[in-house]
Amino acid sequence: MNARYTSILVFISLATYSAPPFLHDMPIEYKYSNQQTRMPQFILDLYTTVKDTAKELHHALTGIPSNIYSHLFESHDYQDKAAYVRYTPQDDLCLEERAYVDKRLSHVKDHLQEKLNLQLDDRRVPRIACCFSGGGFRAMMMTFGFLSAAHDTGLLESSLYLTGLSGSTWAIAPWIASGKPLPDFFRPLAHNLYAGIDHISDTTELSQIMKIIINKMYFKQIVSVVDIYGSVIANTLLKHVFERPMEMTMSQSHKNICDGSRPMPIYTAIQSNLQPYEWLEFTPFEVGGSYLKSYIPIWALGRKFKQGI
Repeated sequence: MNARYTSILVFISLATYSAPPFLHDMPIEYKYSNQQTRMPQFILDLYTTVKDTAKELHHALTGIPSNIYSHLFESHDYQDKAAYVRYTPQDDLCLEERAYVDKRLSHVKDHLQEKLNLQLDDRRVPRIACCFSGGGFRAMMMTFGFLSAAHDTGLLESSLYLTGLSGSTWAIAPWIASGKPLPDFFRPLAHNLYAGIDHISDTTELSQIMKIIINKMYFKQIVSVVDIYGSVIANTLLKHVFERPMEMTMSQSHKNICDGSRPMPIYTAIQSNLQPYEWLEFTPFEVGGSYLKSYIPIWALGRKFKQGI
């Protein structure tokens, strides 16, 4: 976990099964059966419909000049900002995370001193991390359950990091993105989760998916069934918080942790084309991996880099 040192680790094993990674995920292609991926059938059906439409648009999109294309989508804070690779032989934390840790540990110290009725030295504040495993909707529900109990007992206020994989990130990321206290986010959502993943039910939701896909295609990025799956999950978990839940990004959650008021999320995935596979991490600040000793800003994920720029 980088140069991060935690004096206490709380491991939460949520499930023994996590869906296999896509080893050769090709643009606008789907090469796996429903049995292999555990994707809901309606996701696969929706992907087939969207895929055919996207193929027809692909040629036209690549012919649109960039100055015209820029008027089709809203601008964002980083579109004119250059991104750089941060190479760190010692695998040090970035400046933003260091600043966050200082603020968060001060918050943790105050909370623990009040909770335990004792005085802590600044150098001896425990660094607590909660680690959650994968397992789809089941892992998400169990993560919500643990986070709710951790909130009620005060453990959440004492935690520095929350790390997740696959289904557990479906609980952590939407909560962080919402900016709400955990009970205010989870309780209105809880009764809806019994029905499982929401179906795309109107043209507004379908247009959001198409917008995401068209945007990726224009910049020659891979489009796959995972884009549909991720959009539907976002729609299920964030519909009660945001008007356009499928368009939320990780960089937008940055502002919700910078003041140190809540734990920092670390989302994980594997680089599956390597043998043995290597781990990648995604935070509100950066994307990278210890095996690379290199990181890029989270807002630059998807860009192509040349000579580190």
